Formats: sequence, structure tokens, C-alpha cells
Amino acid sequence: MDGLKKKIGIASIVLILAFVGGMMLSVRGPLTWPQALEQYGGPSAYKSLDFNKPLAEQTGTVEIAGRRFEIPKMYIESTQTPDDVYMDSILLTVVWPEMISLFDLKTKDNYRKVVREERRSGGILLEAQSDRPSLDKQIANLRRSLTKEEFIGKEDGLELYLHYHGPKERPELWMERYLERDKDGHLLSYNECRAGQFVIFPVCSHKFIDGGLIYKISYNKKRFFPEWREQRRRAIDFIDSLEIIDSEANG
Repeated sequence: MDGLKKKIGIASIVLILAFVGGMMLSVRGPLTWPQALEQYGGPSAYKSLDFNKPLAEQTGTVEIAGRRFEIPKMYIESTQTPDDVYMDSILLTVVWPEMISLFDLKTKDNYRKVVREERRSGGILLEAQSDRPSLDKQIANLRRSLTKEEFIGKEDGLELYLHYHGPKERPELWMERYLERDKDGHLLSYNECRAGQFVIFPVCSHKFIDGGLIYKISYNKKRFFPEWREQRRRAIDFIDSLEIIDSEANG
């Protein structure tokens, strides 16, 4: 029953954020996902850190897809829970490619260089694969909302499409989508990179599946898209390193 209540609570927050986020776009401009989480769900877990204690030892337990992880709260953007247990999904912030926390940037100059100049901070959103439609279904649903779609060709083993929103008379470029398929034509992953005349620093969001988890990782396109395979591997290795392994079950 507690698990059901938590799922209902998460679903309710997502619906509220989707509605309020749409309203905010027309008034104040878009909120980032972490900003929306805090404004409408409560403060992020990292804001509860005690700086008089070792930061790496202050952790939250994450339970997703039958797997358990112990994650330092300095990475966790998701709303703080009373028991520091996170179910079904979680959002983390990392510094690519080192996979360190923003709190590991000890000086203001280092923070400015990494975050403002090099733009190497990004996100990792984790959800249970069983809770979401297949990637093929997700792309099919996304395409229904488009005004126009153009197939550009293949790039580094990916199919590149330009996706447009806006009125049919004046479609506006909105997104570059890169699709990765297996030999049978099913999606292995897709990567969405913001595009258009008003996008100054394009960000890519790469969605893929591994170990029962759906990953959605975000990063600076210019710096990291050419090594999208390495970015995927970095995220997987980082999350796997935080998994709690039952020593008895593994002999």
C-alpha cells in the first residue's frame, strides 16, 4: 500500500508540473526540471547536507526495478523524502566526464569554469523500464504532436530527423532527433537535441535502457554529442558502481 501511495504521489506531482510548467512558459519562460521539482515538490535532497560531516557519507537509498542503490545526496536533485528512500525514479546532477558532484568543485572560479564556461554539468534521470512504454512507442507518441518532420540521413550510425512545432504555414525548428536501431529496426535509444534560432547552448537528452532502468542523460551538445557512446557508458558505469550488492545472494 505504501508503494502504491508513493506511485500515486509521484504521478500527481508529474501532472501538476506538466500543467504549471506549460503556464509558466507563456509568462516567465521555461523552468529547468530541477527548478520545477523544487518549486512545486519541495527542496532537493542535496539541500539537506550537513557540511560539518563528510558529504560522501550522507546518502539516500534508491529502489528502482528491483535494484537498490546508495547514492550520495550531493548528487540528488529529487525532492527530499523523510526517510531518504527514493522509489521508482530519481534525478541526479553530475559533472561530465569525471562523474563528480558539483560540490566537488571547491572554489568559485572552478565552479564558474566548469558550469558556466565549459558547461559540463548535466543530469541523469532514472526510471523503471517496466513503468514506461517501449522506446518505439514513446517516439510514436512524440511524433503525433509534430507539425513537420524531415529525415536528413544517417550520422555516426544514427538516423537524424528534424522535428518542427508551430503552425503548418510557418513550422519552426524545435528538435534534432537521433535514433539508434537494432538489426530488426527497433529502437535501442534516441537522443533529442534542442534546436532553433533561439537556442544558444544546445542540450541533448539521450534516452536508453540498461539493467531494467530507463536512463535519460543530458549534456552539452557541442562538447559531448560526438562521444555519445562514451557518455552512455559513463552513466551506466557510474550508476552500477552505486548499486548495493547482496553478498549472500552472490555467494
